[in-house]
Amino acid sequence: MGFFEFVFGKVDILAVVAFVFATLFITSFLKSALQRFPRVCYWLDNDFAKVCLSWTVGAGVFVALHLTLTDFPITQSTVLQFAVWVLLLNGGYRIITVVRDMIRDWKNKQN
Repeated sequence: MGFFEFVFGKVDILAVVAFVFATLFITSFLKSALQRFPRVCYWLDNDFAKVCLSWTVGAGVFVALHLTLTDFPITQSTVLQFAVWVLLLNGGYRIITVVRDMIRDWKNKQN
């Protein structure tokens, strides 16, 4: 079994969609809620801290999916699969934010 077949082969689409959106929304909510605390806000300026927060939220969502979806087992392969999904999610989010910032800068230069 190759890497791409492992990651994208037997994927429960509902679980992946729920995982991605729940992780994104919960992480975004926590970042905005934690901005009220200066020490935490300073800590979240570091990219490593953001990734740690995302991994923690991802692990919580993963366990919540196991408890809510009856056909979603926690096995070694599903843990590895969703660990790769968290990495892809973090990388995709980073690309989206860079592109969003580039578009904002381009719009501001035109005005």
